[in-house]
Amino acid sequence: MAKKLFVLAGEVSGDMHAAGAIAELLRSRPDVKVFGIGGPKIRELGADLLYDTAQMSIMGLVEVIKHASFLRRVIRELKAAVILEKPSVALLVDYPGMNLIMARFLRELGIPVIYYISPQVWA
Repeated sequence: MAKKLFVLAGEVSGDMHAAGAIAELLRSRPDVKVFGIGGPKIRELGADLLYDTAQMSIMGLVEVIKHASFLRRVIRELKAAVILEKPSVALLVDYPGMNLIMARFLRELGIPVIYYISPQVWA
Protein backbone atom coordinates (compact mmCIF):
# COMPACT_ATOMS: atom_id res chain seq x y z
CA MET A 1 0.00 0.00 0.00
CA ALA A 2 1.34 3.44 -0.96
CA LYS A 3 2.13 5.83 1.87
CA LYS A 4 -0.01 8.95 2.19
CA LEU A 5 0.76 12.36 3.64
CA PHE A 6 -1.97 14.71 4.84
CA VAL A 7 -0.82 18.33 4.63
CA LEU A 8 -2.54 21.43 5.96
CA ALA A 9 -0.84 24.66 4.92
CA GLY A 10 -3.52 27.34 5.03
CA GLU A 11 -1.35 30.36 4.26
CA VAL A 12 0.97 31.38 1.40
CA SER A 13 4.06 31.16 3.63
CA GLY A 14 2.95 27.73 4.81
CA ASP A 15 2.61 26.60 1.19
CA MET A 16 6.20 27.68 0.55
CA HIS A 17 7.61 25.96 3.64
CA ALA A 18 5.58 22.78 3.20
CA ALA A 19 6.48 22.53 -0.49
CA GLY A 20 10.17 22.41 0.38
CA ALA A 21 9.66 19.59 2.88
CA ILE A 22 7.32 17.69 0.53
CA ALA A 23 9.72 18.05 -2.41
CA GLU A 24 12.50 16.49 -0.31
CA LEU A 25 10.21 13.67 0.76
CA LEU A 26 9.12 12.97 -2.82
CA ARG A 27 12.75 12.85 -4.00
CA SER A 28 13.34 9.80 -1.86
CA ARG A 29 9.76 8.45 -1.88
CA PRO A 30 8.03 9.40 -5.17
CA ASP A 31 5.25 6.90 -4.40
CA VAL A 32 3.90 9.02 -1.51
CA LYS A 33 0.44 10.45 -2.17
CA VAL A 34 -0.03 13.98 -0.78
CA PHE A 35 -3.46 15.46 -0.07
CA GLY A 36 -5.05 18.24 1.98
CA ILE A 37 -4.85 22.03 1.85
CA GLY A 38 -2.08 24.00 0.19
CA GLY A 39 -1.27 26.45 -2.52
CA PRO A 40 0.31 26.49 -5.96
CA LYS A 41 3.72 25.23 -4.82
CA ILE A 42 2.24 22.13 -3.18
CA ARG A 43 -0.10 21.61 -6.13
CA GLU A 44 2.91 21.70 -8.51
CA LEU A 45 4.29 18.71 -6.61
CA GLY A 46 1.21 16.70 -7.57
CA ALA A 47 -0.79 17.02 -4.36
CA ASP A 48 -4.53 16.46 -4.40
CA LEU A 49 -5.78 19.67 -2.77
CA LEU A 50 -9.25 19.88 -1.29
CA TYR A 51 -8.90 23.63 -0.76
CA ASP A 52 -6.39 26.23 -1.86
CA THR A 53 -4.63 28.65 0.48
CA ALA A 54 -6.38 31.50 -1.36
CA GLN A 55 -9.70 30.23 0.02
CA MET A 56 -8.30 29.98 3.54
CA SER A 57 -6.85 33.46 4.02
CA ILE A 58 -9.30 34.57 6.69
CA MET A 59 -7.79 36.76 9.39
CA GLY A 60 -9.18 38.59 12.36
CA LEU A 61 -12.06 37.79 14.67
CA VAL A 62 -14.73 39.51 12.57
CA GLU A 63 -13.67 37.66 9.40
CA VAL A 64 -13.56 34.32 11.21
CA ILE A 65 -17.08 34.88 12.55
CA LYS A 66 -18.34 35.89 9.09
CA HIS A 67 -16.82 32.73 7.58
CA ALA A 68 -17.58 30.35 10.48
CA SER A 69 -19.92 28.09 8.50
CA PHE A 70 -17.35 27.76 5.69
CA LEU A 71 -14.58 26.93 8.18
CA ARG A 72 -16.75 24.31 9.91
CA ARG A 73 -17.49 22.72 6.52
CA VAL A 74 -13.77 22.65 5.65
CA ILE A 75 -12.96 20.91 8.94
CA ARG A 76 -15.73 18.34 8.38
CA GLU A 77 -14.49 17.64 4.85
CA LEU A 78 -10.88 17.35 5.99
CA LYS A 79 -11.83 14.91 8.73
CA ALA A 80 -13.82 12.83 6.23
CA ALA A 81 -10.88 12.83 3.78
CA VAL A 82 -8.48 11.73 6.53
CA ILE A 83 -10.79 8.87 7.51
CA LEU A 84 -11.15 7.81 3.86
CA GLU A 85 -7.49 8.17 2.86
CA LYS A 86 -5.90 6.93 6.10
CA PRO A 87 -2.65 8.90 5.87
CA SER A 88 0.55 7.50 7.37
CA VAL A 89 1.50 10.91 8.77
CA ALA A 90 0.25 14.51 8.83
CA LEU A 91 2.26 17.67 8.15
CA LEU A 92 0.62 20.74 9.68
CA VAL A 93 2.23 24.06 8.85
CA ASP A 94 1.60 27.20 10.93
CA TYR A 95 -2.13 28.19 10.62
CA PRO A 96 -2.89 27.37 14.29
CA GLY A 97 -6.65 28.02 14.29
CA MET A 98 -7.40 25.04 12.10
CA ASN A 99 -4.23 23.02 12.60
CA LEU A 100 -4.66 22.63 16.35
CA ILE A 101 -8.18 21.27 15.80
CA MET A 102 -6.92 18.85 13.16
CA ALA A 103 -3.90 17.85 15.27
CA ARG A 104 -6.19 16.68 18.07
CA PHE A 105 -8.37 14.74 15.61
CA LEU A 106 -5.37 13.13 13.90
CA ARG A 107 -3.82 12.10 17.22
CA GLU A 108 -7.13 10.52 18.27
CA LEU A 109 -6.90 8.39 15.12
CA GLY A 110 -3.31 7.43 15.94
CA ILE A 111 -1.86 9.35 12.98
CA PRO A 112 1.55 10.88 13.76
CA VAL A 113 1.55 14.68 13.50
CA ILE A 114 4.45 16.87 12.47
CA TYR A 115 3.72 20.50 13.34
CA TYR A 116 6.11 22.55 11.26
CA ILE A 117 6.44 26.19 12.36
CA SER A 118 4.48 25.97 15.56
CA PRO A 119 2.25 28.84 16.70
CA GLN A 120 3.99 31.80 18.28
CA VAL A 121 3.30 32.66 21.87
CA TRP A 122 2.75 36.38 22.30
CA ALA A 123 3.78 37.94 25.57
